[in-house]
Amino acid sequence: MFEHTEAKLKAHLADVLPGHPVHGTFDEPDLVSAGAPDLAVQVVWLGAAVSDRSRRAVKLAHRWAIYLYVGPGRGGADLTADASAAFGIALSRLLTFEPDRLTFADLENIPAPAYDGPALRLALFFTLSDVARAT
Repeated sequence: MFEHTEAKLKAHLADVLPGHPVHGTFDEPDLVSAGAPDLAVQVVWLGAAVSDRSRRAVKLAHRWAIYLYVGPGRGGADLTADASAAFGIALSRLLTFEPDRLTFADLENIPAPAYDGPALRLALFFTLSDVARAT
């Protein structure tokens, strides 16, 4: 239901952190094991709300997040600058993301950085709409 859009988002964000993969909804970025990267980016599908319906179709508002993680105990000035730059690139890319001609990201308020376990997490939340039809 969301995998196709997630793949497009991951491709669109591919160079936000050069040399690092963009993780998906079911991935768990590793920031704690030996040799783990200092930064990670993840695209996560947060579910969908029915925003309109008819007899054989529904309009779905898919809620998404882009998370940028900074590994635990690694918040030096250079790393913080890298994370901030990557976050700005992710925001810029999100504003140009159009999976089809009539769909674009409806950006939500941007929360303050928060800790997700031992890692610092920056987040962008947005909605993409589409139509699901009965077959």
